[in-house]
Amino acid sequence: MKSLDDLSISVKLWGLSLPLIVGLAATSRVTQLMLPRASADELAQVQDYDAGIADSLQWRRLAETNIQRMIAMAISRDPVMAHNFESRIPRRSRRPRTCKSARPTRPVQ
Repeated sequence: MKSLDDLSISVKLWGLSLPLIVGLAATSRVTQLMLPRASADELAQVQDYDAGIADSLQWRRLAETNIQRMIAMAISRDPVMAHNFESRIPRRSRRPRTCKSARPTRPVQ
């Protein structure tokens, strides 16, 4: 068996460099395979978060509209105006179709 002293410098350098290059190539391949799955999970979480924000903004607008109507109805002494507001409040107060509680959520990691 040859000792390390008998090997040339180029063989010693290739012996050190080749395993490092193979290891880096394997690591980059594993990273390439894992990246789409991680990106898809993150995108789904961001979309869920954005949908929740949109729902809360819609609820806020609906609540503010109904508060303004209730205030106007309370201030108004005109029975026609009060009837107009009363007929609109129940129709506009329904829950929106997409509510965060109805949508399946993903656990935060």
